[in-house]
Amino acid sequence: MVIKRFKTKSEVEFELCKKIVSICETSIQKFGNAHLLLSGGSTPLGLYTLFGQQNIDFSKIQIGLVDERYVPFSSEYNNQRNIQEAFNKLTNKKIKVLGMALDMEDNRNNIQLCSDLYQPFNERIDFCLLGMGEDGHTASIFPNDPASDKLLTQKEPGIFYSNAPNFPNNRISCNKEMLLKAEQITLMLAGEKKMEILKSANDKNLPISYFTASKKNINVYLSKQ
Repeated sequence: MVIKRFKTKSEVEFELCKKIVSICETSIQKFGNAHLLLSGGSTPLGLYTLFGQQNIDFSKIQIGLVDERYVPFSSEYNNQRNIQEAFNKLTNKKIKVLGMALDMEDNRNNIQLCSDLYQPFNERIDFCLLGMGEDGHTASIFPNDPASDKLLTQKEPGIFYSNAPNFPNNRISCNKEMLLKAEQITLMLAGEKKMEILKSANDKNLPISYFTASKKNINVYLSKQ
């Protein structure tokens, strides 16, 4: 891991935003487009609002989710909705995020729809932003969940269901193999407590440790607050 420490969350957001813009510009120049997978939760929302204000061609940037709560777009818990609103909070660019909760009536069909929609990310992921909970989970890959264990050990990249210990319990997540296809992965953390959890993750066999052990060049952007 490459750990970069900052005093404030605003500093992390500023530096990470520059990094993501640079990655997008390089990928657009090289491939004609950029592919990003982003995490939900409250921690990165300020980053997304800042990123949405940047002078970059968003029509050439495909943005997907690392994971999702299996709730409709109208729900306050829906990652797609919250990330999209953060992007567009201070701009009129109408930046869109590819969802994962596509069929709320048929969960089997929902996974098939996700797999089809996210096929471009199987081919290339330029950047992936991960977070980590205090239980050491990342994406929607949780400790003590048999479905999450499969997400860590499957050999083929894909999108599957898992079970969270808190509401909403039903989750959808890219598995480890899919996320590790990303050319660059950054873990965004706030607070020294999270850093201590990360340091002990290997000893406790926490889900995040499967990522840091498999990809040595993961960047950790840590703010004290």
